[in-house]
Amino acid sequence: IVVFVGSVTIVLAMFSESILMTWTSDVKVALHGSEILSLYAIGYLFCSLSAFPGYIQHAIGDMKYHIQGSAIFLVILLPCLVFGAYFYQAKGAAVAWASVNFLFFLFWTKISHDKLVPLLHSQWLFKRIILPFLPGVLLAWCVKVLTGRLIGPIIHLWQIMLFGAVLILLMAFMAAPVRDKIKSIVWQKLV
Repeated sequence: IVVFVGSVTIVLAMFSESILMTWTSDVKVALHGSEILSLYAIGYLFCSLSAFPGYIQHAIGDMKYHIQGSAIFLVILLPCLVFGAYFYQAKGAAVAWASVNFLFFLFWTKISHDKLVPLLHSQWLFKRIILPFLPGVLLAWCVKVLTGRLIGPIIHLWQIMLFGAVLILLMAFMAAPVRDKIKSIVWQKLV
Protein backbone atom coordinates (compact mmCIF):
# COMPACT_ATOMS: atom_id res chain seq x y z
CA ILE A 1 0.00 0.00 0.00
CA VAL A 2 2.75 2.45 0.88
CA VAL A 3 4.21 2.04 -2.60
CA PHE A 4 1.06 3.23 -4.37
CA VAL A 5 -0.43 5.56 -1.78
CA GLY A 6 3.02 6.92 -0.95
CA SER A 7 3.96 7.59 -4.56
CA VAL A 8 0.63 9.34 -5.26
CA THR A 9 1.07 11.40 -2.10
CA ILE A 10 4.62 12.36 -3.02
CA VAL A 11 3.58 13.47 -6.51
CA LEU A 12 0.56 15.41 -5.21
CA ALA A 13 2.49 17.01 -2.35
CA MET A 14 5.70 17.88 -4.20
CA PHE A 15 4.16 18.92 -7.53
CA SER A 16 0.79 20.28 -6.42
CA GLU A 17 1.33 23.66 -8.03
CA SER A 18 2.22 22.09 -11.38
CA ILE A 19 -0.72 19.68 -11.18
CA LEU A 20 -3.18 22.47 -10.40
CA MET A 21 -1.69 24.66 -13.14
CA THR A 22 -2.00 21.83 -15.66
CA TRP A 23 -5.53 21.04 -14.52
CA THR A 24 -6.94 24.58 -14.27
CA SER A 25 -4.62 26.71 -16.45
CA ASP A 26 -5.06 29.36 -13.77
CA VAL A 27 -1.92 30.67 -12.08
CA LYS A 28 -3.88 32.18 -9.18
CA VAL A 29 -5.65 28.90 -8.41
CA ALA A 30 -2.40 26.96 -8.70
CA LEU A 31 -0.57 29.30 -6.33
CA HIS A 32 -3.42 29.50 -3.82
CA GLY A 33 -4.42 25.84 -3.88
CA SER A 34 -1.07 24.10 -4.06
CA GLU A 35 -0.34 24.17 -0.34
CA ILE A 36 -3.88 23.03 0.46
CA LEU A 37 -3.62 20.12 -1.99
CA SER A 38 -0.25 19.13 -0.52
CA LEU A 39 -1.59 19.14 3.04
CA TYR A 40 -4.68 17.12 2.13
CA ALA A 41 -2.55 14.58 0.26
CA ILE A 42 -0.22 14.20 3.26
CA GLY A 43 -3.22 13.86 5.59
CA TYR A 44 -4.69 11.10 3.41
CA LEU A 45 -1.36 9.27 3.41
CA PHE A 46 -1.36 9.14 7.21
CA CYS A 47 -5.06 8.29 7.23
CA SER A 48 -4.48 5.28 4.96
CA LEU A 49 -1.45 4.11 6.95
CA SER A 50 -3.40 4.41 10.19
CA ALA A 51 -5.86 1.82 8.88
CA PHE A 52 -3.39 -1.06 9.11
CA PRO A 53 -3.99 -1.87 12.79
CA GLY A 54 -7.69 -2.00 11.89
CA TYR A 55 -6.93 -4.71 9.33
CA ILE A 56 -5.15 -6.73 11.99
CA GLN A 57 -8.09 -6.28 14.35
CA HIS A 58 -10.53 -7.34 11.65
CA ALA A 59 -8.45 -10.47 10.98
CA ILE A 60 -8.37 -11.28 14.71
CA GLY A 61 -12.09 -10.57 15.03
CA ASP A 62 -11.82 -7.92 17.75
CA MET A 63 -12.55 -4.38 16.58
CA LYS A 64 -12.49 -2.80 20.06
CA TYR A 65 -9.35 -0.68 19.52
CA HIS A 66 -10.46 0.36 16.05
CA ILE A 67 -13.76 1.67 17.40
CA GLN A 68 -12.05 3.40 20.32
CA GLY A 69 -9.44 4.94 18.02
CA SER A 70 -12.06 6.12 15.54
CA ALA A 71 -14.03 7.77 18.32
CA ILE A 72 -10.93 9.51 19.69
CA PHE A 73 -9.96 10.59 16.18
CA LEU A 74 -13.41 12.06 15.54
CA VAL A 75 -13.50 13.91 18.88
CA ILE A 76 -10.12 15.51 18.12
CA LEU A 77 -10.55 16.07 14.38
CA LEU A 78 -13.92 17.82 14.32
CA PRO A 79 -13.07 20.72 16.64
CA CYS A 80 -9.69 21.14 14.93
CA LEU A 81 -11.34 21.27 11.50
CA VAL A 82 -13.95 23.76 12.67
CA PHE A 83 -11.33 25.94 14.34
CA GLY A 84 -8.96 25.75 11.36
CA ALA A 85 -11.66 26.46 8.78
CA TYR A 86 -13.28 29.25 10.80
CA PHE A 87 -10.10 31.18 11.54
CA TYR A 88 -7.84 30.20 8.63
CA GLN A 89 -10.24 29.05 5.87
CA ALA A 90 -9.27 26.14 3.60
CA LYS A 91 -5.60 26.26 4.58
CA GLY A 92 -6.52 25.96 8.25
CA ALA A 93 -8.76 22.98 7.55
CA ALA A 94 -5.98 21.35 5.54
CA VAL A 95 -3.46 21.91 8.34
CA ALA A 96 -5.93 20.42 10.84
CA TRP A 97 -6.57 17.41 8.60
CA ALA A 98 -2.87 16.68 8.02
CA SER A 99 -1.88 17.32 11.66
CA VAL A 100 -4.57 15.21 13.30
CA ASN A 101 -4.00 12.33 10.87
CA PHE A 102 -0.24 12.50 11.50
CA LEU A 103 -0.70 12.48 15.27
CA PHE A 104 -3.22 9.64 15.06
CA PHE A 105 -0.77 7.66 12.91
CA LEU A 106 2.11 8.43 15.24
CA PHE A 107 0.38 7.47 18.49
CA TRP A 108 -2.65 5.26 17.82
CA THR A 109 -0.99 2.82 15.43
CA LYS A 110 1.73 2.20 18.04
CA ILE A 111 -0.82 1.70 20.80
CA SER A 112 -2.87 -0.65 18.62
CA HIS A 113 0.12 -2.62 17.42
CA ASP A 114 1.48 -2.96 20.95
CA LYS A 115 -1.84 -4.29 22.24
CA LEU A 116 -2.45 -6.65 19.33
CA VAL A 117 0.99 -7.78 18.16
CA PRO A 118 3.72 -6.66 20.57
CA LEU A 119 7.08 -5.78 19.00
CA LEU A 120 5.54 -5.38 15.54
CA HIS A 121 5.32 -1.61 15.35
CA SER A 122 8.99 -0.61 15.02
CA GLN A 123 9.73 -3.31 12.48
CA TRP A 124 6.57 -2.46 10.48
CA LEU A 125 7.29 1.26 10.60
CA PHE A 126 10.87 0.91 9.40
CA LYS A 127 10.65 -1.98 6.91
CA ARG A 128 7.19 -1.39 5.47
CA ILE A 129 6.82 2.39 5.66
CA ILE A 130 10.05 4.37 6.02
CA LEU A 131 12.37 2.19 3.91
CA PRO A 132 10.20 2.26 0.75
CA PHE A 133 8.99 5.84 1.31
CA LEU A 134 12.24 7.71 2.03
CA PRO A 135 13.96 7.11 -1.34
CA GLY A 136 10.79 8.28 -3.09
CA VAL A 137 10.73 11.51 -1.12
CA LEU A 138 14.42 12.12 -1.82
CA LEU A 139 14.00 11.45 -5.54
CA ALA A 140 10.95 13.73 -5.71
CA TRP A 141 12.80 16.49 -3.91
CA CYS A 142 15.76 16.21 -6.32
CA VAL A 143 13.44 16.24 -9.35
CA LYS A 144 11.57 19.24 -7.98
CA VAL A 145 14.80 21.15 -7.38
CA LEU A 146 16.17 20.28 -10.83
CA THR A 147 12.96 20.91 -12.77
CA GLY A 148 12.41 24.16 -10.91
CA ARG A 149 15.79 25.33 -12.15
CA LEU A 150 15.71 23.83 -15.65
CA ILE A 151 12.19 24.22 -17.05
CA GLY A 152 10.44 26.50 -14.62
CA PRO A 153 7.59 25.79 -12.25
CA ILE A 154 5.26 24.12 -14.76
CA ILE A 155 5.83 20.42 -15.36
CA HIS A 156 3.57 18.98 -18.04
CA LEU A 157 1.09 16.24 -17.19
CA TRP A 158 2.97 13.54 -19.08
CA GLN A 159 6.14 14.36 -17.16
CA ILE A 160 4.26 14.09 -13.85
CA MET A 161 2.78 10.74 -14.91
CA LEU A 162 6.18 9.45 -16.04
CA PHE A 163 7.75 10.56 -12.79
CA GLY A 164 4.92 8.87 -10.85
CA ALA A 165 5.58 5.60 -12.67
CA VAL A 166 9.32 5.81 -11.93
CA LEU A 167 8.50 6.60 -8.31
CA ILE A 168 6.24 3.55 -8.02
CA LEU A 169 9.00 1.33 -9.41
CA LEU A 170 11.64 2.77 -7.08
CA MET A 171 9.42 2.42 -4.04
CA ALA A 172 8.34 -1.10 -5.08
CA PHE A 173 11.98 -2.20 -5.22
CA MET A 174 12.49 -0.76 -1.74
CA ALA A 175 9.45 -2.59 -0.31
CA ALA A 176 10.33 -5.68 1.72
CA PRO A 177 8.16 -8.23 -0.18
CA VAL A 178 9.65 -7.21 -3.54
CA ARG A 179 13.20 -7.17 -2.15
CA ASP A 180 12.66 -10.63 -0.63
CA LYS A 181 11.33 -12.00 -3.93
CA ILE A 182 14.29 -10.57 -5.87
CA LYS A 183 16.73 -12.05 -3.32
CA SER A 184 15.12 -15.48 -3.62
CA ILE A 185 15.23 -15.39 -7.44
CA VAL A 186 18.86 -14.27 -7.47
CA TRP A 187 19.76 -16.85 -4.82
CA GLN A 188 18.10 -19.65 -6.82
CA LYS A 189 20.05 -18.61 -9.94
CA LEU A 190 23.33 -18.62 -8.01
CA VAL A 191 22.79 -21.96 -6.28
